[in-house]
Amino acid sequence: SAFYIFLQRQFFLGVPRELFEAARLDGASAWGLFWRIAMPLSIPSFIIVFLFEFQASWNNLQAALIYLNAGSVEEFTAPLGIAYAMTKYSPSAGGQGDYQYVMVASLLVTLPMLIIFAFGQRYFVEGVATQGRKG
Repeated sequence: SAFYIFLQRQFFLGVPRELFEAARLDGASAWGLFWRIAMPLSIPSFIIVFLFEFQASWNNLQAALIYLNAGSVEEFTAPLGIAYAMTKYSPSAGGQGDYQYVMVASLLVTLPMLIIFAFGQRYFVEGVATQGRKG
């Protein structure tokens, strides 16, 4: 995605050039500059991009509608299954309005994202602190 490229670009522009100059004086090659200086500093931004992309893929309803709509219910992804349950239990579709099943399914679908965010929250804070140090 273009947003991720822009995010990485902005992160790399925030890395102090003095680090690269000092490593160049010590004899580091261009590849060594990337692997020993830029890569360890950019791990928080890579994890943020991973978290954003995982969340976007996890909640992608449109692609599931395109690829799986003609398939059986057992093959549905989580967002498509919740949309199917909403129509199945809807009173306008002949259901009894049993939305408690949909709410439980929504909670179960949300839990993995909350867990992944809880583990990745440290990198959000670290990325903000790294960008706030320049000046």
